[in-house]
Amino acid sequence: MVPGALLPIHPPTLDLVLVCLSLQAALALRIQALGHPLERGLRQAGLALLLQAAGLGFGLFLQGRTLPGLLSNLCLALILGGACLLYAALRLFYGRRVGIWIYAASALLTLLAVSLGPDGAEARFGPASLLVGLVALALARECARRTRDEVWPGPRWLCAFLFLFLSLVAIGRSLLPHLVPAGLLRFAALVVYGFLGLGMTLLLAQRLEARQRRFAQSDLLTGLLNRGGFEAYAARVLARARIREQFTSLLLLDVDHFSQIHRAHGHGAGDLVLETLGDLLHQQLRERDGAGRYEGDAFAVLLSETHDSFAPPVAERIRRAVEALEIAWEGHAIPVTVSIGVVGTGESGSDLEVLMQTAGERLARAKAGGRNRVVAV
Repeated sequence: MVPGALLPIHPPTLDLVLVCLSLQAALALRIQALGHPLERGLRQAGLALLLQAAGLGFGLFLQGRTLPGLLSNLCLALILGGACLLYAALRLFYGRRVGIWIYAASALLTLLAVSLGPDGAEARFGPASLLVGLVALALARECARRTRDEVWPGPRWLCAFLFLFLSLVAIGRSLLPHLVPAGLLRFAALVVYGFLGLGMTLLLAQRLEARQRRFAQSDLLTGLLNRGGFEAYAARVLARARIREQFTSLLLLDVDHFSQIHRAHGHGAGDLVLETLGDLLHQQLRERDGAGRYEGDAFAVLLSETHDSFAPPVAERIRRAVEALEIAWEGHAIPVTVSIGVVGTGESGSDLEVLMQTAGERLARAKAGGRNRVVAV
């Protein structure tokens, strides 16, 4: 057994296995990217792992050779650059913003790896391990963040654990080389590359499942939830609110004189009004709120964690925003207003059927009272 090694295998053999595992993970992600061309994160993740495999393979080729330190640093740069690119790929995969600063920081870290320390592998190994550990920590944090396209958090936590394990070992090897053997770092890398392809495959599978569920529960015209999707969403939110003893409010909206819009301008104009209203609700509501096209020109909005007294101002803001819309159809301006009924769980309880009935009664009063108004009592 090699002194300081964790596994009773010759280190170059472990390095060769590591190269093969990284190539396998890169190939798996590239194949998945071919089947899902819109998933840019997969394509970039495959490229990132390919860069790391090249760095590992180049380093394996240089072992035992007396060559300039710049070549060894180039291996580290490929590994570190690949890790940074993988971070950007994860953000793309999760639909998060990838600013130019991420690529600038990646380039800076890569250049830093090229210029690391004097000649000698040991002199460069400490700083390189620290840089790799910090990037792995950022990757772990990215995986740990909750995402909406999630059926089960297990795959996400698997990837987060893998990167966290690698981060702790790499940073420990850099700061406490006498306590963390080099063999443990090799073992951590083997574990990460051995399971990373599986973890990303599971993430993609549940992402597609969540997308199918959302598609089945979505209204194709407005992009909001359909009636079944909204009722399922509302049931989950109201059940959670009961457990946590939180308030929730419901808005029921109806487009005023919608049948007249149909008669005057045709069904295409009516569809444009509904689609525009769906876009407006997306803009006006918070991420934790939910909205659905309940039936015809009626829309339902559930305001999560919102007290009864805070819901009417939200409804009034939506009413004013709809009134200010400028919708044009075939050269004609279409004025649009909505009537809104508002109810909260503080006064009516958390049964969805009761809430919908009360909100419907108040919506009817708003329309009978002249339309383009909010009724909350």
